[in-house]
Amino acid sequence: MAIWILTIGDSDVQLNTDDTWQDLYHEVIEEDEDSILAECEDLGNTPPEDKITKLYPVPARALGLVYQQDLLEEHWDELVFPLLDTFIREFSQNLERPNFVLILLTDQTNIFTDRQKEHIDCPFWQDTVELKTIISYYFSKHPGIEPIFLTIKPQPNSHSKVMKGIDNWEEMLNLVDQTLNKALNDNKINPQTELAYVSHQAGTPAISSALQFITISQFKSVKFLVSNRFYSDEYELQSYPTIIESSNYWRGLQIQRAKRLIEAGQPAAALEIIHDLPDISLGIIDQLKGLANRFNMKANQDASGNVTDISKEFELDVAASRIVDALDLVEILLRNESYALAITILAAAHETFLKAAILHLVSELSKKLEIIEFQGNLIQLLLIELLIWDNRGLCLSSKQELRKLLKNKGPKKHLSDFSTFIDADEELSSLIIFLSPQPHDKDYYNWSKYLSIPKDDTKTWTLNNIHEKRYFEVNNQRLVKWLWNFDALNASSPWKLMEWMGTHNRDREQDKRNQLMHNLRGVTKAELSGYLQGNPEEKDLDKNEDIVEIYGKFIKKPFREALHKVGLSKDCSMDNQLQTHLNDLASQLK
Repeated sequence: MAIWILTIGDSDVQLNTDDTWQDLYHEVIEEDEDSILAECEDLGNTPPEDKITKLYPVPARALGLVYQQDLLEEHWDELVFPLLDTFIREFSQNLERPNFVLILLTDQTNIFTDRQKEHIDCPFWQDTVELKTIISYYFSKHPGIEPIFLTIKPQPNSHSKVMKGIDNWEEMLNLVDQTLNKALNDNKINPQTELAYVSHQAGTPAISSALQFITISQFKSVKFLVSNRFYSDEYELQSYPTIIESSNYWRGLQIQRAKRLIEAGQPAAALEIIHDLPDISLGIIDQLKGLANRFNMKANQDASGNVTDISKEFELDVAASRIVDALDLVEILLRNESYALAITILAAAHETFLKAAILHLVSELSKKLEIIEFQGNLIQLLLIELLIWDNRGLCLSSKQELRKLLKNKGPKKHLSDFSTFIDADEELSSLIIFLSPQPHDKDYYNWSKYLSIPKDDTKTWTLNNIHEKRYFEVNNQRLVKWLWNFDALNASSPWKLMEWMGTHNRDREQDKRNQLMHNLRGVTKAELSGYLQGNPEEKDLDKNEDIVEIYGKFIKKPFREALHKVGLSKDCSMDNQLQTHLNDLASQLK
């Protein structure tokens, strides 16, 4: 069995003549002085001719109030039904004839004032509720389809000054859903077994879209019956019906959902939606996979967005790419008010930058350490090889790790010590611009263990002093001091958050990243603003409420400049390349 769900709009019943309107209108007014028609004098004017259709449109409510039951038989030939005639003809000739037609009418009586109703342009007059008598009479002339009328009647909201009428998308989604479901239950119509023809193009876009969404989501089998208008060779406006399968509509809705998710920075969610849709380009799928990995900081991918060698994640160019992506991603997350995730990624971007920048700057130092092996050959140790960056962090190598490195350069022989190094006793800190911990520093205990010296000794860092197995992990506070000791940055100061992260004695309450990670405590917008500014005194706080602007001013701009100064980025561009990629990809999705 089939049913038909139909919307009726203001122009779906019209006059083909202007000869009788004024007389009929005034007859109604004379018979009923309290008629609502009398509130709007302009309704009694002769309706203008539509130059395209050659018809005479009259506001739907007024038309229904004038052409009541006692006038219909005599004046029926004056009424024209362009949309209904097209659909009925299609049911008669090509489609399974439905038993019911659920007809959605509108009534905004309760949301417009008497003063507003005095104007002919008020949407109140375009309501279709008064067309019920005319449409019932129409279907009596086409027996076999029983009309069931449903009225979409918005109500005033006592909690809001804004009147939500039939052009309000959210209101219509809720109201159409409630009205349609009640009608289905009252008439014992099972959406899982009935074929539903849906004609939704009349009425407001809000009602049309709501009906599309609700019927697709509830009915197992849906076909959309629409009317297409065209001009004949004689330039006469004509129409013909078209059936659109619900799968095409569903695909279109899913595509729009995916586009919004992509633009909002959720490529993985978009991928989940479109993965099984027909006719989606594999190139789009691959790009979404790649973006999803970039959002998860997996920058090392093949052409299909799959992560390849994870060991390359510690390579400087790969790390630099992740840092730039992270800065763009944080901006997107802040715009979406995903503050907790933004804080976590931002902290990681700072720490990764410190390590990658130092490694890059040390790699550019020309000094080399030299060793003469037992056959008299010269082996060189690069300064960068004193450092290791792996899952432990950025570390100064142990003697054991250096021997392993040297074995790969020279003879396959155990090197018991570095006595054959020409530079074995040269002080290393100054060579790599490193600020060695001093006895009063918190990390000096680990430093003394690394150099195999008593805790209070100030013996310098040389190859001969390095512990056999111990390495020294450089903490964030020392990394900040070290990096800004290089010529590339020592003319400037760290931005406030970086400077704050480089201090030992931080206020635990202000450390939003640690409070989030260790105590699962969230953050307000105001708290986040202060954090991005480096937690200044209240009097020095920028009160701008736009968190994205605060981020750009206090974090992204100086961060991008520092990336450029140390050689990890070609420019200081503030453009969000990640967002640009997202927008471009969304526009390609069809």
